[in-house]
Amino acid sequence: ESTETLRLSRPVTAIPVDLLNPPRRRRERFRDWLLRLLDRPEFQVMGLVVMFLVVAVGAIFFFFLMGWQTLCDTPAKMDCSPRNEVYNISVQILTGLFTYMVTVTLPCRCANFIQIFGCSIRDNSKGLDLYGRPTNDVWFHISWYNRAGIITCLMMNCILQYANQIARIIFITYDSQDTTPGLVWVNLFFVSSFLFAGIGGAWTLICSEQLRKHHPGQFGPGASEYCDKIWGWICCRPEHQAETGEEELDESERDLRQAEEKDEEEDPTQ
Repeated sequence: ESTETLRLSRPVTAIPVDLLNPPRRRRERFRDWLLRLLDRPEFQVMGLVVMFLVVAVGAIFFFFLMGWQTLCDTPAKMDCSPRNEVYNISVQILTGLFTYMVTVTLPCRCANFIQIFGCSIRDNSKGLDLYGRPTNDVWFHISWYNRAGIITCLMMNCILQYANQIARIIFITYDSQDTTPGLVWVNLFFVSSFLFAGIGGAWTLICSEQLRKHHPGQFGPGASEYCDKIWGWICCRPEHQAETGEEELDESERDLRQAEEKDEEEDPTQ
């Protein structure tokens, strides 16, 4: 704990990767290239598109699941054609979208899994990044036991989602997925995958917020700060307006000071 406190009290100066000892291995170079690729704007835009599709297709799935449709009603609104076909198509699309989401996060999860469980040549102590360098990334300051539990949940989420995708391919029709054994497998993998993702996400959020609370200003804003700021904008809270006014005033004073300095440079007699 004392070592961790010492790391947090010092400014972080990252060691260039070319000066690492031992030097970067080929698999580390490939990992860095892959993570940079997945962080490109194209994948970020794709992520937004996928999130939009999840919401849109998810709404269709929910409406047809509840029988809130006017396409058919014989023999029942929740069991008729073409309702069943549209419902099955929406489920297949959602499954594909979820599989894409776990696929683009899998390289990062694997990299952290390898580091946490000592399969890397780098030091995996708390407060050190994938190269064993001090970092202010809040994830690496979470305790080893918590990170191990979180990354295990997230890896299980990936594995079970791939199993869910395979089950949806095997039981691809509505009738096959609505009767045993398809009914059991598709729902088992679907629910368990979501369960592990929810546990891993909540676990990460709790640990990171506790660290930010104990070390204010060290890791940058977290979920609570963003939510509070958004809530202030929505509700037009006085303290938010005051804060915004102070920022605008500081900016005006800074512009005025810069203009005065510029005039002094142009007229040295002043």
